[in-house]
Amino acid sequence: MKWQCRSGPILAVIVCFAMLGSGVAYATSLGDDITIFDNMSGNVWNSGYGADTRTNPGGAPLVQEDSETEPGTQTGQQWDLEALYRDGSDMLSIAGGYNFATGAPPSGGNNYDSGDVFLAVNPASSVLPPNTTGAGFTHVVVFDRNVNDDLNVIGGQVNYTVYAISGLTVGGGLLSASAITNSNPYRLDPNAIGGIGVSFVGTGTATLTSYATDAAFHTALNAGVGEYEPVGSNATSWSPASETHYVLSGINLGLIGAVEDDAVTVHYTYECGNDVIIGAYTVPGEITVLPEPASLVVVGMGLGLMAFGAKRKQRKS
Repeated sequence: MKWQCRSGPILAVIVCFAMLGSGVAYATSLGDDITIFDNMSGNVWNSGYGADTRTNPGGAPLVQEDSETEPGTQTGQQWDLEALYRDGSDMLSIAGGYNFATGAPPSGGNNYDSGDVFLAVNPASSVLPPNTTGAGFTHVVVFDRNVNDDLNVIGGQVNYTVYAISGLTVGGGLLSASAITNSNPYRLDPNAIGGIGVSFVGTGTATLTSYATDAAFHTALNAGVGEYEPVGSNATSWSPASETHYVLSGINLGLIGAVEDDAVTVHYTYECGNDVIIGAYTVPGEITVLPEPASLVVVGMGLGLMAFGAKRKQRKS
């Protein structure tokens, strides 16, 4: 796919070169919201959501993710995965009330740890839930972990490694979520690293940021309070406006090597699979500047004047 710029003689050049130099204008400071429906029918909205006809910046309907968990699971901000974002530098961010560093606690017992990020380039529909085998993923982002299996966040940052994967399934290189049996797997089995079907691609560092209130989170997004919350008389969420949001950002999607017009899906959940979030995007094609006939006339006139001036200068000399 190629983007073609057409406008007036001068405007065409200005607009197209601006696009080449700065990329696309994104809706939030984290980039485009690429979240899609996670294919889990009967998603549990917070009470009183009702019909919501708003759309995301691309024109697609906002999906049931903020203040939502999967059917039959625990509800609440600490379990909530809210949105996936991709910016103009091909960096991925994951936002939620779930604390990616320490996980979320059940009623007693240990916290449920963060998962890895799975990706599929030009995926088959089978990668969407329900996907009990985990087949179809092409890459995985594996975060560094500490002795407790929590993300090894130091100074607000955590390192990660990207692997290309092939032929792996749950029980054969992938770990399944413990509570939601029809969820995608949540993590690459550490024992599979270095084995068949797992190839090193690259490394990077992600940043974990927290926001103590809804207002602080939406201000940071440059989105305004309420963009991803219920509207009207249903404008309540899991808890008062003091609920905390976390953003894990700086995951370099460029490492997976997707090229022009490739479709990519992004999959994330945590250990129990209480909430699943999925994103999708297509790698844009190159931008080609196609001047209008009028633009060619202007350029031709300019070249003609330059040639005429050069001839006059030669005659004088």
